[in-house]
Amino acid sequence: MKSSHLTAKDTIAYLESLRNEKQRAVLMRFFKTGPGQYGEGDEFLGLKVPQTREVVKAIAKDFPLEEVPELLMSKWHEVRLCGLLILVSKFEKLATKRLANNAEAARQRDEILTMYLQYAEQANNWDLVDLSTHKILGNWLLLPTFLGGQDLAMHEDYKVQVMDVLAASSCLWEQRMSMVCTWKTLQQGDYWWCLRYAEFHLHHPHDLMQKAVGWMLREMGKRISMDMLREFLQLHAHEMPRTALRYAIEQMDDEERKQWMTGVLATPKNRSIRHAVLPQDAERILEVFAAGKSIMVADGNTKQWVNGYPSLEAVRADMEKNGAFVVEDNGQVVAYFAFLPSPEPTYATIYDGNWVDDTLPYHVVHRIASFPEVHGIFQNIMEFCFAHDRNIRIDTHRDNRIMQHNILKHGFQYCGIILLANGDERLAYQKIK
Repeated sequence: MKSSHLTAKDTIAYLESLRNEKQRAVLMRFFKTGPGQYGEGDEFLGLKVPQTREVVKAIAKDFPLEEVPELLMSKWHEVRLCGLLILVSKFEKLATKRLANNAEAARQRDEILTMYLQYAEQANNWDLVDLSTHKILGNWLLLPTFLGGQDLAMHEDYKVQVMDVLAASSCLWEQRMSMVCTWKTLQQGDYWWCLRYAEFHLHHPHDLMQKAVGWMLREMGKRISMDMLREFLQLHAHEMPRTALRYAIEQMDDEERKQWMTGVLATPKNRSIRHAVLPQDAERILEVFAAGKSIMVADGNTKQWVNGYPSLEAVRADMEKNGAFVVEDNGQVVAYFAFLPSPEPTYATIYDGNWVDDTLPYHVVHRIASFPEVHGIFQNIMEFCFAHDRNIRIDTHRDNRIMQHNILKHGFQYCGIILLANGDERLAYQKIK
């Protein structure tokens, strides 16, 4: 197929000329196009994906962007796929490392992304979503954009808004986009998006979404950390649909999969929280701190706990305020945290924002650390703290993505930046129940 001076009508006519009735019947059954099925009403020409890809390869470079919507609005499944793959091809050429921060490339990426979202409902079967969304939407999440602001920047708050709209959509395919697009962010080592939308869709009734959630969780375990996957399952396996759970644990060995499916590994331990006692707890608390540092470093956070911090001196200071606590599993210390009454001196001034409330007394949580094999600690700590005070503040380092995820997951609101006594910045959050 010649690529010069192509229009959507030319492309549709060419694809229609490749029609295969025998293959069309197979695809209509495979993609569930019957009454009441998820692909009801979808029409196929009977082309195999490699055939469509060959057409895209020939025409994508010179194909006018303004012609793509006509392809996306076609009744033919393969024509819509062709339009989506043209958008993928154009976006990926603008998303190279060399062009990532190029302003003109970013404007063109934003134009493609905007078109993709505008016609998202036309990607109305799982293959149309899965062959396009991580390469356009997922890629966009990792790149600077002009959308959401006047400057070329990451604009992460705006990206979250875009994703949340898709996740909350009444359209199954837009919901699937919000989950499957995180495949790309996982490939680049960013798990935050996957965890956010796995939790959002955790109780979704449709098996296509349950499979998508389990698939992305499995990818997180494979590409980033099996321990992170196990931590998620420790918290949620008991409430996950069986389909999602089965997909999530596919990479585990037979015995571990059996234990997750039967609920053995999701059974809560005999967990309790008590005041720390020195010197009895000293050795174990130092081991917990060392484990916490290792988790940070493994996640790329090398600047938060340095120069011997936190030490037993910090624990003693917490004890003087009656705020040093340990978490025990079956009588063994597995975590530490400080729960201290206001005022916190470093919270007196906040930059680039405001506290949710700056008049009421509050408690602050500091120095959370646990062993990596122990799961659900943050949730247990929050339950304990909010049982004692409805107004909690917390802060963390900009590089501590794990803590940021946990804080936001538990309903805290980002408030701004505070400065420690040594001048270091921390991201500050507050939640009032």
